[in-house]
Amino acid sequence: MMKARVNIQTATRNYAPGEVIEEKLSALDMAFLKKNHFLLEVPEENAKNPMELGIYLPEAEEEEEGEIGDAGYKEEAALKKMNKEELVDYAESIGLSLASDMLKNDMIDALLNYIEEKME
Repeated sequence: MMKARVNIQTATRNYAPGEVIEEKLSALDMAFLKKNHFLLEVPEENAKNPMELGIYLPEAEEEEEGEIGDAGYKEEAALKKMNKEELVDYAESIGLSLASDMLKNDMIDALLNYIEEKME
């Protein structure tokens, strides 16, 4: 059984940290979620009491919505809500330089790649 460690949005619903992923996800989605440590594998017998496993992540409740990890990096959904100027400013705030003439989607891809590298 798998539990979400971060907010996960699928085609059918949104999962909050600590919720059991009930639906069947594609192999590519599962690989991405596992690679980025967004999922936590839980033995079936302990699914009802995550506190016994130490699964409870109190820092997740303290994070602002749209942020991931201890460093407070923004999630893809939060980046998509920003305009290009905000993306450039945010990139600079985390140590990445983006050209303001880049396409917005390219900026978001560059930010997500940078954040993924920093979280490893």
